[in-house]
Amino acid sequence: EIDENYEPTREEVEDYAEWLGMKLPEDEDFLYIAREGLKAPLPEPWKPCQTKEGEIYFFNFETGSSVWEHPCDQYYKKQFQEAKARKKKAPRKDSQPKVKQPASKSPVSFDKKQDPLLEITQLEKDFKEQKSQLQQRCEAELKDHIQDLKLQKELEAKHFQDQCEKELKKKRQQLENELDSVEQDHQKAVHEQVEKRSQEIKDHYDKLIAEEKKKFEEQLKEELEQIRLEQQRHKDLEIQAMQNKHQTEKKKLQQQIQEQLELQERYKKKASELQEDLDEELKLEHKKLQKSMMEELDSIKTQNEQTIKKLQTENSSYKSNLEDKIKELHQEYQLKLKTETDKINESYQKQIETLQTQEPEDPLNTSFDETEKERTLDELHKKYQIKKKSCTK
Repeated sequence: EIDENYEPTREEVEDYAEWLGMKLPEDEDFLYIAREGLKAPLPEPWKPCQTKEGEIYFFNFETGSSVWEHPCDQYYKKQFQEAKARKKKAPRKDSQPKVKQPASKSPVSFDKKQDPLLEITQLEKDFKEQKSQLQQRCEAELKDHIQDLKLQKELEAKHFQDQCEKELKKKRQQLENELDSVEQDHQKAVHEQVEKRSQEIKDHYDKLIAEEKKKFEEQLKEELEQIRLEQQRHKDLEIQAMQNKHQTEKKKLQQQIQEQLELQERYKKKASELQEDLDEELKLEHKKLQKSMMEELDSIKTQNEQTIKKLQTENSSYKSNLEDKIKELHQEYQLKLKTETDKINESYQKQIETLQTQEPEDPLNTSFDETEKERTLDELHKKYQIKKKSCTK
């Protein structure tokens, strides 16, 4: 089908201009002829066809002729030659401003941000619509061509029948004229002979008409079958091309989805390993803090016991105060240990959750940087080690 809004590119116009015989930039003023030729539609009986090797040619369904070049190419070549000849005879007075060429419009564009599943569904829908439109167009063209051929054959048969009837009438008139000149006594015999001859001629021409009609019908049937086969072959080729394109796009989308899923799986595995390491470090840190606290408590207890023994003889009430002080210190260390442990747990749990929630919004078009994630996890681990040493001190 011809796109009415199609606008050829500068390169296409220049290539066609050279084919027409233009020498650029000398003949640049005649580029409008080349542009008009590229946008020219096919004349009515001509249709584009395709060979088994995929080459395009043009077929005239009225005359049965075919050409490799566009039927209008010779016309525009002649237009250029005449325009150039006129230019040589009468040089132009003012140079025409160059026409700025609009950008070539691309017939197809894909939204790369579209969801892959929706794009696959849209491709299947477009394929079905194109297939239906192609089938309807082929059937309509075939029906129109069959109607034209039938009308043409009927006209030819009618013309042949009229000629036969005229000739039969002429022969009959000749025989009647001969009959008038025959003697009276032989009139009856001659009349019978004329009638017999007329009947023979009529039978002969009826037979000829029937044979020609049968011949026309067989020829029409063969031509219609050839046209139907040609239309079916073109339709099958276009359908196969659309199917191949659809399968290629579908495989490409499936491969992209699979790559994104594998990338997400590797990231989840890495985050899980980091979570396990953090849990193990927290357990070790908890044990160390508990051991350090117990040692410190034992040391304080020992010191206090010694002090109590020295002061026990002096004041028994002072012993009670010291025991209360020990309990307070013990509670204070317990609270400090729990607070620091909760802070560490909460801080690193939030950072792990933040990393896990930072997944690509669009698995089809956003590439996840695994190296950046690993670097972030390493920095997190270093901060954790520094925090752990600080708590130990």
